[in-house]
Amino acid sequence: CWVPTDIQRCSDLVDGSQWISALEQHLKAEPKPSRQLRMTVSEGDAPQFWASAAHTLRARNDALRKMQPPARKVRLLTQHEVLFWFNVGPGVQKRDRVYVTESKCPHQGVCLMGGELKDVEDIVNEEKVPMVRCPRHNKTFDLRTGESLGNCERLRVFPCKFHQGRYYVQVPVAETSGTLQAFANESCVMPDEDVDMTEEPDTKRPRFCLLPTPLANAMRNTECSDKLQLWADGCDQVGQRMTNRTILSERCTALKLRV
Repeated sequence: CWVPTDIQRCSDLVDGSQWISALEQHLKAEPKPSRQLRMTVSEGDAPQFWASAAHTLRARNDALRKMQPPARKVRLLTQHEVLFWFNVGPGVQKRDRVYVTESKCPHQGVCLMGGELKDVEDIVNEEKVPMVRCPRHNKTFDLRTGESLGNCERLRVFPCKFHQGRYYVQVPVAETSGTLQAFANESCVMPDEDVDMTEEPDTKRPRFCLLPTPLANAMRNTECSDKLQLWADGCDQVGQRMTNRTILSERCTALKLRV
């Protein structure tokens, strides 16, 4: 079933591209030593590799604690906690660059609100791959499929769609609670699908271009048949008045001629 959310526009979400740029700027501004020793097993007692402290995972995790979360957490009406990721990955329209995943890492249940959002360049397919890195064990997950390269864990993803001014998240009906079963049955129709009408719609109410007069007010407050009858009677009254005015005008003209 498609569950509605309170997110009505893209500005309600965290801009992923701006967040990634802010993280890189923060790492550049952090003080770092001139060099950091990194030794591998193959080198033995003669290490020859040096790396900058700003590019280590420990430094990146320290920077993540000082920044705002890269996603927005939303609790659905079905009690599912999901994360909305925005403006990362392929696509031209920003509305299409929205992904919804489970809020916790499938490995040890760490909340991914403190993870690192990445926009990895795929050279083969020539597109960007939106990914998130868990800060505890550095597992990365694809936000589109939930897959993690080299790991058996899989992050759960939820289909989302923008419809009639808000975002909807698709949740299986079997996972809805008993109190929301009625809501799930009503929301199981895709937003773009047509709904079968079991009853004929009501006929369109006739419109009357009437002035706000007592007669017109009486016509608006009665049934349609009574309105037509009142309208006909009103026309007769107006016609009779016009006839009386014509007769009176002719009599006045005759009196003037006699004088």
